[in-house]
This record gives sequence, structure tokens and C-alpha cells, in this order.
Amino acid sequence: MLNKYNCEIIKELLPNYIEKLTSKEVNSIIESHLEECKECNEIFENMNKNFEKEKSQIKKEVKYAKKYNRKLKLLFFIIISLLIIMFSATFLRNAIIIKDLSNKAGNYTNEDNFHIIWSTYSKEEITILDIYYKEGKYLEKMYSFNYDFFNTKEDIISEATFYYDGKSDKRLAFFEKEKILSYENVIGNEFLKNPTIKPENMTQITLFEENFIDFIKACFTNQISKEKANNINCYRFNNISNDFNALYIDTTTGLTIRSQSGIEYQENYSDTFSDIIYEFDTVTDEDFNIPNINEYIIQQ
Repeated sequence: MLNKYNCEIIKELLPNYIEKLTSKEVNSIIESHLEECKECNEIFENMNKNFEKEKSQIKKEVKYAKKYNRKLKLLFFIIISLLIIMFSATFLRNAIIIKDLSNKAGNYTNEDNFHIIWSTYSKEEITILDIYYKEGKYLEKMYSFNYDFFNTKEDIISEATFYYDGKSDKRLAFFEKEKILSYENVIGNEFLKNPTIKPENMTQITLFEENFIDFIKACFTNQISKEKANNINCYRFNNISNDFNALYIDTTTGLTIRSQSGIEYQENYSDTFSDIIYEFDTVTDEDFNIPNINEYIIQQ
């Protein structure tokens, strides 16, 4: 005859029995008891039904989780693929633009007849460089104005004229405010034999092609957009990490016609702009009009 103690033991073993965790010997004892004990058998049936329900629910949840993970992986793959396509398209577009501008700019590296006007506008002053160059000879005029009082002649900060005939060993430097003429020795100083700016200096786009790494870096790190500067169609180059510094490059010539730099100043940015105007094959000997030497004091 069954006793209560035996039933309590069987009830304790039933969960493991249902999950098939008990040994053959224990299974035999449990099954014999269930055949004889109606109460324990009903408990077993209820436990088994609940177990099957839980098992079915777990399978559904696992199936759903696997399905969700597959969708998540697919979404991740799609996002990565789109990013790769986007970056590849951007890289290819930038590479084509840089290569095209570089080829165009290369036509001006040996230009020997040009007129350049470089105007720089900063927070407090304006500086203008007016350069005439022909076959090694150049005349360079430089003016600086106080920005707040630009309208009157008296507000010129400095005014100088530099002249080199392309042959002698001296460059003439006229300083207007002091009325001083200086003969500067160009021997051993290649800098003095050339004007401050030449077209080849304004082909910055070619710097991106000095080596393959610089080229790749330029294609990935520059935002290139089409804009107009001085009514000229340009590509605006700016580094993705700094929108305040930019180059505006003529789409036709590959030459820089405007540069913009932002300098952080008291939590704000003070922008400096430079506009560059070019003329080619227009300079004649009549353009090299130097000041009257007799009006200046010669600096020894």
C-alpha cells in the first residue's frame, strides 16, 4: 500500500523525470508508482502538459529570436553595403575631380607672361598684391589698408613696389611712405628673383598628387561642392573636419581663385579671404613702369 512519504518523493522527482534527467532505475520506480497512484499520476499529467506548453513557447521564442537575428544581420549588411557604396561613390567622384583639375592646373606651371591681382581681406586690414611678370622680369606692387578707414588715401598702412629686370644682380625695392629706395642683392637668393606669387603656386590641387597616400587621403577627407566665386564656376574644397578653411578652384583652369581660412578668436572664428584674378599673355614692356628713382632716398 502506498504511503504519503512515497508520494512526496515521487512528486519531487517528477520534474526531472519529465525532462528526462533521471536514470533508468529511477524511471522504473516512478512509472510503477504512477500506475498505482491516481493522485500522483494526475499531478504528472498536469506537469507534463505545462512542460510541453513551456517547451513549445520556448521553441517559438527561439525561432522568433533566430528570425529576428537574421533580419538584424541582413539590415546590418544592407547598411554596411550602402555605406561602402556611398563612400566608394564619393571617393570615385572626388578622385575624378582632383585628377581633372590637376591636369588643367599643370598647364600653368611654366607660364612666363601673366598678371595677377591677389586681394586679402582680414578682420582689420586689406592687402593687395599687383604683379606683372614677363619672361623673368617682374613688377610687384603691394598695398595694405586699414579696413575701417579704407576710403581715404591717408589710411594706407604700407605701400611698396618691387622690380626685377630678370638679368641683374639687384632688385629694386621702393617703400612709398618712407620714400626709401633699396637695392636688394639677389645673388644666392632665388626668392628675390621671383614674384611673391606665380600661377604654379596657385595650383594647390596638384599637391594632392605628390604621392598615392596623399591622393587617397584627399579623396576621402575633402568635401567637394560646386559653387561660384567672383562669378566663376568653381569647386569648393574643404576638409570634413574644418568647414572654415576652404579653397575655391576654377573648374576651367584648375587654379585657386579664392582661399578662405578661419582662425579661432575668442570662441568665434575670424575669417580671412583671398581673391585671386589672373590674366595671361597680356603683359607688355609698357606695364613695367617703376617710380622715379630721384624722388627716393637710397638706402645703403
